[in-house]
Amino acid sequence: MHKKFFALMLAVVMVVLTGCGTTTPTAAPTAAPTAAPTAPPPPPGVTVTVWHYFNGAVAAALDEVVAQFNAGIGKENNITVIAEPGGRTSDLEMKIQNASESGIHDLPEIVHGYPDIMATLHAKNQLANLLDYLTPDEVANYIESYVQEGSQYGEGFFLMPIAKSTELLFYNKTQWDRVKDELGCTDEDLTTWEGIAKAGAAYTAEYGEPFFAIGSFANFFYLTGYQQGVEYIKDAQANWYDDEAKRTFDFIFNGVNEGWMVIKDSQKGFPSDWINDGTTVCYVDSNSGTTYVEPNSLATMDTEDLEELAFMPYPVWEDAVNIAVIQQGAGMAVCKKGEAKEKAAAQFLAFLTTPENTANFSMATGYIPVHKEATNLPAFQEFLHSTASVSSDLDTYKAYNLSQAVGASIKQFDAYTMYYTPAFDGSNIIRRDVDGEISKIFSGVHGSYESFASALSALFEQAGRGR
Repeated sequence: MHKKFFALMLAVVMVVLTGCGTTTPTAAPTAAPTAAPTAPPPPPGVTVTVWHYFNGAVAAALDEVVAQFNAGIGKENNITVIAEPGGRTSDLEMKIQNASESGIHDLPEIVHGYPDIMATLHAKNQLANLLDYLTPDEVANYIESYVQEGSQYGEGFFLMPIAKSTELLFYNKTQWDRVKDELGCTDEDLTTWEGIAKAGAAYTAEYGEPFFAIGSFANFFYLTGYQQGVEYIKDAQANWYDDEAKRTFDFIFNGVNEGWMVIKDSQKGFPSDWINDGTTVCYVDSNSGTTYVEPNSLATMDTEDLEELAFMPYPVWEDAVNIAVIQQGAGMAVCKKGEAKEKAAAQFLAFLTTPENTANFSMATGYIPVHKEATNLPAFQEFLHSTASVSSDLDTYKAYNLSQAVGASIKQFDAYTMYYTPAFDGSNIIRRDVDGEISKIFSGVHGSYESFASALSALFEQAGRGR
C-alpha cells in the first residue's frame, strides 16, 4: 500500500510540474554572439631577387618592367621583385660562381648570365626546370633557337631568353664614304676578313690611325673557327684545331703589328670608345651596345658634329664553310629555392617576356625581341621603319640607330647560321682562357703563333681532363 501511494503521489507531482512549464514559459535563451567570418590570411609574401649585369638605359628598362610587375601581378599574388645590379658581366659571373660554391642559400631567386655560367650551376643541381611552371604552349612562343640554347643542359628548359643579341659590323659611314675611294676600297671589303685587312692596312698607311677593333675576343676566336668548319667547343669538350687557330691568330697579329688593329687601353674599355672619338672607322661587337655609339671623326664630342652610323652583316672568310654569326645575349635562370619562390620567379620571367614587354625592351635597348609575336606589333614595326638624320636631336639620332641595328640583326638571323658555343661545367673558364690569351697578342706576350698555340692548347687539354 505504501508503495502504491508513493507512486501515485509521484505521478501527481510530475503532472503539476509539467503543467507549470506550459503555463509559465521562461525566456528563450540568448545565443552567444557569433564572430564575423575571418577572411583567409593572404599567402605569405614572396620576395624574388634578381642579380643582373645591366646598366644605364638597359637597367632602366628592366626597372620599369619590375615596377609594372610589382604594381600589378606581383601585388595581386603578394610577390615583390627586387632587381640588383651586379656590375659588369665578368664581375657578376664571379659573384654567381662564388655564391654557387657556397651553396644554394647564397644564390638569389633569379640569376642573369650566359649559358656557360648556368652550366656550372646546373651541374650542381641548383637550377629549377622552367617546364615545371610554364606550359609547352607558352614555351613554344619563344624563338626556337633561343629555347634550344636554354635547354642544352639535359631534360628541361633552364635558361629563359631575355636580352638576345648578335654581332654586327659597326662603321662610321660618313668617314668611310670620305676615304674608301682614295684607299681603293669598296663597301664589299667590309664584308670579309680579308677585305678588312686590306682596307685597314691602306687606311693606317695613309692616315696613321687604326681602322678596326674587336669587341669580344672569345666570340671572334670561336666564330672564325666555325666559319672555317671547326668547333672548338663540342660535346662538352674543348678541341684544338691548329690550322684554323693559326689563321685567326695571323689576322689579329698582323693587324696589331701593321697598326690597323685597335689595342685597348685603360682609358678605352669598349670598341665604341674608339669610333666615338674618331680614332677608328669600324668594329665588330654586339648590336646591344648601339646606345653607346656616337661616331665623330672630328673628335669634338659636339653633338652637332656627329656622323652617320651604319651597320653591315658580320664579316666572314672569303672561303667560309659556314656563313655564320654568333647568337648571344644572356638569359635568366631560376634557382632552386623552393616551389613558392620558383613559381613566383617564373611568373616574373613570363611577364618580362610578353610580346609587349620584350618589344618595348628591344626598342629601349637594342636587344632582339625573344617572343615570336613581338616583331609584328604595330609599335615595333613603326620603330623598325623610323627615320632620322645626323642633324636630328641626340635622342632621335640614337633611337634611329637602335632601330637600324635591330633591323640589321633580324635580317642577319634570316641569312646566317646562328651559332652558339655549347655550355658545360667549366666552359666559362675556357672562354676566359681564350679571351686572356688573345689579349696577350695585343700586349706583345705572344709574339709568335707557337707561343699562343702552346699556351691556349695546353689550357684546352687541361679543360679536357676536368681541370
